[in-house]
Amino acid sequence: MASVHGVELPFSGSAAGAYDAGRAPYVPDVLAALDLPAPPARVLDLAAGTGLLSRALLVAGYEVVAVEPDPEMAAQQPEGVERLGGVGRR
Repeated sequence: MASVHGVELPFSGSAAGAYDAGRAPYVPDVLAALDLPAPPARVLDLAAGTGLLSRALLVAGYEVVAVEPDPEMAAQQPEGVERLGGVGRR
């Protein structure tokens, strides 16, 4: 299990693929409940994990910036997401 600043990350390493496969996708009602500005606004997905929310935001037309400290979780994120926090590519 990986840690960031001494805090153990519950989903890391080889669990990243299982985490992504085991989660249901976000439905449009979830995005509506977030009360976001209209697309193509730039939004932050903090603790983005494998990018399930990032993916839904991209499909809805948002520009997404994702922050995820675990590199294996971040590696699962979709193309088109700007990644910050020393993980992934910009």
